[in-house]
Amino acid sequence: MARSHHNTTRTFSHLTVFDRGQIQALRNQGKSLQEIADIIGCHKSTISRELKRGTVTQRRSDLTEYQTYFADVGQRVYESNRSRCGAKDKLIQTTDFIPFAVQKIRDDTFLLTPFAAMPRPGTCSMGNGFVPRPCTAISTLVCFQSRTLICL
Repeated sequence: MARSHHNTTRTFSHLTVFDRGQIQALRNQGKSLQEIADIIGCHKSTISRELKRGTVTQRRSDLTEYQTYFADVGQRVYESNRSRCGAKDKLIQTTDFIPFAVQKIRDDTFLLTPFAAMPRPGTCSMGNGFVPRPCTAISTLVCFQSRTLICL
């Protein structure tokens, strides 16, 4: 009988502000990456990446430089990186199209095509016939006078 050993679930969590504060305090005490990782409860590579993320260069009064970790810098960089995650807003991609579409609709010769009447994704139809061609249209306009389709 075959047995599956894949019944364990792995859970991951991001470092908290408190964790970053602990990393800063333990690093100032001279603890190693492995010791900090054992105390925090994560892998030593996580601690290494966090130290890289939050380390800044400081200058002493005699103008010599040294590097040190600050928890608030690490948190700020983490939040900045996190804000760039996820799906991008489609409205941003249509900033050039919207003024063009509004002008064409005001001319009363163009009408926005409903999505139900659109051809299959990746193709456009022109005039009376169906002409398959690449289409990366964000939106389309149909001109009823010339029977053409504009893909934008």
